[in-house]
Amino acid sequence: MPPGVGLWLIALAFLAVRSQKPLVSPTPNYHSLQHACAPRQVPAFQLAEQTIVYNYVFSDQMQHKLRAIVLRSTPYSDSSVIVRMFTDELGMQSYLVNGVRKKKAVITPAMLQALTLLEIEAYHKENSGLQRLKELHVYPLLEQLQLSPLHHLAATVVAECFGRAVREEAANEALFRWMQRQIVGLDASDDPGVEGLALLSRLTEWLGFKPQNDAYQPDAWLNLSEGIFERTRDLHSNYASPQTTRQLGYFLQKDRFAEQDLPGKRYLDDLMRLYQIHSPGFSLPRSLDLFRELVLSRQ
Repeated sequence: MPPGVGLWLIALAFLAVRSQKPLVSPTPNYHSLQHACAPRQVPAFQLAEQTIVYNYVFSDQMQHKLRAIVLRSTPYSDSSVIVRMFTDELGMQSYLVNGVRKKKAVITPAMLQALTLLEIEAYHKENSGLQRLKELHVYPLLEQLQLSPLHHLAATVVAECFGRAVREEAANEALFRWMQRQIVGLDASDDPGVEGLALLSRLTEWLGFKPQNDAYQPDAWLNLSEGIFERTRDLHSNYASPQTTRQLGYFLQKDRFAEQDLPGKRYLDDLMRLYQIHSPGFSLPRSLDLFRELVLSRQ
């Protein structure tokens, strides 16, 4: 080997080893970290798309404008209440309303009475049982339900029955619009007791247990257990009184009660039995006894 060639071979071998990637990455210095963490320049259209995704992922509340029917209000704190409402787009919902019981409250307890019709703006959080109310407007204003004690008591019973029997979390706009019309009719009625019974009788069709009137005869019996009219009675079923059978049979044919045979307390009791039999978990309204004695003058 010529002189000096060995040294050249050793130098070349050393450079070859230095050029290979190490098995463990060396610790970067400050400047390399600063360069790695520097923000990338993102084109405008990509930045806009990322912003939309960010809002979708991290914003857990959505704002909704809804129409609503007040069903009940429950005290929550010294100044706040929880209001149960039936809405047009989101079904049954509960809202926390702050400051209602303060002296200078913007939203007053009178605006949250049973069957009050509202237009609301609310924040909704998915999988939350309690939502927050932003704005509230009474529309239309129903004066009799607000001012007449008898109308208010009838509305309270109807609202309690509706809230106990209808448990739809999903929207049912057809039922909402129907209920709106019924509430306006109750407000305009001169006899809120009879109109309240008519409303609850019509509601059975939406709930799926409206008695079938095709077999109704003057001497028939109303089988509450089966929801049908029968010519004879058996010993194992619940039957309405002959008076209720006659009154309901007429109502199902005419969508109104006979002027000379208006319903009263017995009809109410039989109707509540029908609700209890066919609506699982249905409990009687707390204001039922007061409604029976003050609003329904007939037996």
